[in-house]
Amino acid sequence: MCIKCQTKDDFEDYKFSDKKGHIFTYTLDYLTPSRESPAVVGVVDFEGGGRVMCEVTECETSKIKIGMPVEMCFRKVGRKGGIHNYFWKAKPIS
Repeated sequence: MCIKCQTKDDFEDYKFSDKKGHIFTYTLDYLTPSRESPAVVGVVDFEGGGRVMCEVTECETSKIKIGMPVEMCFRKVGRKGGIHNYFWKAKPIS
C-alpha cells in the first residue's frame, strides 16, 4: 500500500537485486538464532529509492557503519528437512 496516495495493489515490479545501496541503520543481535553470532541486521536504502531490512553478511561487526555501501547477494540461510533454504542478504562493497 502506498503511504502517500493509499493506492493498494497497483504497483509495477521493481528489481532490487542489481541496485547498490547503503546502510541506513543496523543492529547487532546476540539473541536470534543465526549461523554467525551476532546476527548483523541492517536497513538498506537503495539508489533510486526503496528500503529493506535484511541480514548483512561478510562483514565484521567492528567494520559495519551507517552509510556503508552494500549490494544484495543470495545466500544460504539454513537447512530444514534436507532442503537448503536461501534468501537475500546485503554485503559490503569492497
